[in-house]
Amino acid sequence: MRSLTRTLATLPAYQAGTALADAPPAFTEVGVRYSHYSEDDIDASSVIFGATSRYDIDITQLWIEAPVGASWSVALDVQNDYQTGASPWFVGTDQSGEPGVIMSGASIQDNRLEVGVATRYFWADGNAGLNVSHSDEDDYEALSVGFDASWNSASNTRTWTTSVSSSRDKVNPSQGVIPVFVTNEELDTQSGYFGVSQILSRSAIVRVGLNYTYSDGYLSDPYKLNDQRPQSHERIALSAGYRHFLIDANASVQLITAIMRTAGGWILTPWSWAGRNTTNAAR
Repeated sequence: MRSLTRTLATLPAYQAGTALADAPPAFTEVGVRYSHYSEDDIDASSVIFGATSRYDIDITQLWIEAPVGASWSVALDVQNDYQTGASPWFVGTDQSGEPGVIMSGASIQDNRLEVGVATRYFWADGNAGLNVSHSDEDDYEALSVGFDASWNSASNTRTWTTSVSSSRDKVNPSQGVIPVFVTNEELDTQSGYFGVSQILSRSAIVRVGLNYTYSDGYLSDPYKLNDQRPQSHERIALSAGYRHFLIDANASVQLITAIMRTAGGWILTPWSWAGRNTTNAAR
């Protein structure tokens, strides 16, 4: 099963992160994080057959970054996801004609291990990085390569950021409680991003970015009955954000919006906001 974290990583708000400092780390940094994700059970009255439990996911991450010389850094990122639960197969009707969900058994288990390595070069007005990542799980394998760069204006009040990435995924669905009619499929995805951020004042910054993603190959869900999706998918997303630092409160407020164009038409994401106390803010 594809990890929830990989889905989140495709959102524009996650791709256009804050630009890195234009200097390698002064010393080796190590980070470890554990998180748990759990979904509520489906109402038993809505289930015609199968388990009512949903997904539980345990995520463990290890991150190491070290300086190499005066202008380079290398990083290693390892993530392990363990997932259990049940998955909807299709929607049908019971004997009384009421709609309901046909679920799989509660025996779905999957373990995903992702390993990524990256190197980054720093110069006076910017930095550039190359990263390679490999992900392997019971029914899915993915290999991706990415390059990104950012550079500052002479006044250091404006930063341009660009990135490109390419990935090849292989699908080999597991045969289990749910009948699966797919054996081996592939998916290729290319993505590009360009954005600019501008410092407006000592406490405010605005950012605008454009992202283009094209996928070609198997886009359907092999664990859904009769799930037939197009062989290709194109998406264009324009995102904008504003961040204001509240000096007295030692906190920041951020507003984000995006407009996306897919095969289904244009989608406008309303403005969303988030507050953050920066006293103990970490990387």
